Amino acid sequence: MTIFYPDVASFQAGVSFSGVPIAMVKATEGTNYTNPDYGPAKIRAQEAGAFFCAYHFLQAGNGAGQADHAFSVVGSTPLMLDMETETLNGITSRPSVADAVNFVSRYRAQGGVINLLYLPRWYWASLGSPSLAPVIELGLLLVSSNYTSYSDSGPGWESYGGMVPVIWQYTDDATLHGVNGVDFNAYRGNLAEFQSQVTAGAQPGGEPMLQEGDTGAPVKTLQERLNAWGATLVVDGDFGPLTLAAVEAFQTGHHLSVDGIVGPLTWAALNQSPSQPPSPSPAPASTAV
Repeated sequence: MTIFYPDVASFQAGVSFSGVPIAMVKATEGTNYTNPDYGPAKIRAQEAGAFFCAYHFLQAGNGAGQADHAFSVVGSTPLMLDMETETLNGITSRPSVADAVNFVSRYRAQGGVINLLYLPRWYWASLGSPSLAPVIELGLLLVSSNYTSYSDSGPGWESYGGMVPVIWQYTDDATLHGVNGVDFNAYRGNLAEFQSQVTAGAQPGGEPMLQEGDTGAPVKTLQERLNAWGATLVVDGDFGPLTLAAVEAFQTGHHLSVDGIVGPLTWAALNQSPSQPPSPSPAPASTAV
């Protein structure tokens, strides 16, 4: 099945969410703007029985500072990062992939929930069609934009930058309860699946994203795979400094982003079979990780 839902900004204040399964509302922009209708919209969504999500409009530079502001407003509500160009007072903001990575890393470090990235194909192309490997590694899910008639096989589902969209914003001209010019989005799945993806992130069945401080069975699996590639870690399920060093050494050797975060690309490389017997890794052997 496919479900359809709006996302609204401050100039659509007061719109009703009656009859829609999801309400996506702009919360913040930059380091100091807060949508005055964000709080009231959250109440209206709750009264209408709509699943509520927020989004932050990313500006160029200071991704960490923007994350601090967004988290102070949004808290535990699932957040989407909106990445596109904007011109205000004659000044154009063009946020980069690095800005998005800085925002997401900081936002998650504070306990925020962010798994959706709105990055239209046109804006990605205007940046020079860069690889989206850094955001893939963070486990982000792509929201595309292509304003045309909707179909389950339409152009908004086409991949770019190494990512396949999970949501397609297919119009910016819908009418919702008398309010015109509303963005509408499509998700091929049911509401429970949408909720799972925006709160948990990675595609169902994928390995979890891991980073320093994590513990448990997935970390043991990580340590076993690192050892298969030549590390000499104790498999104790504790992602400590030595496991971090082994991850970074592995990422360096496989030409991945060296960030110590074990996301989809690092897992994919780890799960391959070593091409030759393991050789010692730069990560030192120890009984404590």
